[in-house]
Amino acid sequence: MKDSSSRIPPSATTGSQSELREIKRWRPVFYKLVWLGFSYPDARLLDRFDTEDFLEGMIETSRAYDLGVEGEILKRNKELAAGQRKSILEEMETEYVRLFIAEVGGALIQPYGSIYLDGEVRGRSTKQVVEAYSHAGFEKSEEYSDLPDHFSTEVEFMYKLSQKDDPKSLTRFRDFYDEYFAPWYGEFVEDVWQKTEYWFYGLLARWANKGFKADRKAVKEILSNTERE
Repeated sequence: MKDSSSRIPPSATTGSQSELREIKRWRPVFYKLVWLGFSYPDARLLDRFDTEDFLEGMIETSRAYDLGVEGEILKRNKELAAGQRKSILEEMETEYVRLFIAEVGGALIQPYGSIYLDGEVRGRSTKQVVEAYSHAGFEKSEEYSDLPDHFSTEVEFMYKLSQKDDPKSLTRFRDFYDEYFAPWYGEFVEDVWQKTEYWFYGLLARWANKGFKADRKAVKEILSNTERE
C-alpha cells in the first residue's frame, strides 16, 4: 500500500508541430487504452485484451506525449513471461472487483462522476453527461448495465470523439472534457493510485493522469492552429 503523502506527478507539456502531428495519430490509441484498462475485465473484454500489446501501446503513447513513464512500463513488460499473462488478467479482475465493485465491505472507490461532483449516485451531473452523449449521437449497447457517468464510459465517449480531428469534434471534445470530466478525474485516478494493491492499476492511473493533462494541452494547440488557418 502506498504512503498517503505520495502524489501523482504532473504531466509534461507539448511541443513542436511535428510532435502535435504525432499526438494526433496516437490520441485515439491513448483513449482506447484508458477506456479498456478501466473497464470491468470480463470474458468479452479479455478476448480482445493482450497484455503485451496493451503495455506496448502505453509505451508508445507515453513517448508521443512525452510523459516520462515509458521506462517503467517497458521494465514491467520485459519482466512478464508468457505464462504469467493469463494470471495477470485474473489478478486484474480480482483487483477491479476489490476497488470498484466489492459487495462485502463495499467498494473502495465508486467510479462515477456524480459521486465526486454531486456527492451522490445519479446526481445532476449524470443527466448533463447523458445529454452530452445524446447531442453527439453516442449510445451504449443494450447489454451495458452500468451508469452513464462511469469513468470508463466517459473515456469511451472521448475515445469516439478523438477519432476525428475536425474543429467541431475537437471543440465538442474540449467542452466535454472541461465541463464534465476534468472536475473529477484527477481525484478519481489519485484514489486508484493510493488504494490499489496491484501494480497494473497503479501504473495505469499514473500514465492516464499524465496523459489526460498532456492531451488537453495538445487539443488547445491543435484548435489554436486550426483557427489561424
